[in-house]
Amino acid sequence: MSIYHQAYYLRLLQVFEQEYPALRIALGAELFKEFSGLYLQAHPPHTYTLQALSAGFADYIIATAPPADLSAGWPRLIADLARLERGFQQVYHGAGAEGREALTPAVLSARWDQPLECIEAMQILSLEFPVHHFMLAARAGKEEQLPASQPTWVVLARQNYRVTVQELSQLEWHQLLQLRKGVAPGAITDLHPTVVYTWSTRGWFVA
Repeated sequence: MSIYHQAYYLRLLQVFEQEYPALRIALGAELFKEFSGLYLQAHPPHTYTLQALSAGFADYIIATAPPADLSAGWPRLIADLARLERGFQQVYHGAGAEGREALTPAVLSARWDQPLECIEAMQILSLEFPVHHFMLAARAGKEEQLPASQPTWVVLARQNYRVTVQELSQLEWHQLLQLRKGVAPGAITDLHPTVVYTWSTRGWFVA
């Protein structure tokens, strides 16, 4: 039985390594394994599927960080990276715009005062650190320095079965969140149709 449990535990660690390749590089293999192991001890899986295994990983990093480290910012950077990579996986496995009818300018004009349909495979994030550059570089096998603190707003979405990362302004982030919540575009302050149509061409909305 102990051999079975050990094999299962190693399988769970492999899931973490596959889901967080950039975080593993940022922390180093040994420290990443330690973080993952401690999280698994505190939050063992309770379902047959492992897709939700690390859902609370970013919150766990913040909750268990010493106050002095939190003040220095390092755990918040690591937590941002964990949130981003978790979002990447959720988007990858979600339902995208593939096979759906695109939102044309004519359709958008006709529905300007109605809620729009956002794709499921989209994550709209507010971050303390611009860690998306590091994540994309790490996943491409390139070197990138961990960033300094800078408020950052990004959207992850799937288009043509590929996950894309787009940086937003704070205003765009707020507007996109409103659309995601079902607010009609015509009711959102300073939102122009050309902006929404551009977002639609990226696969964020469907007709």
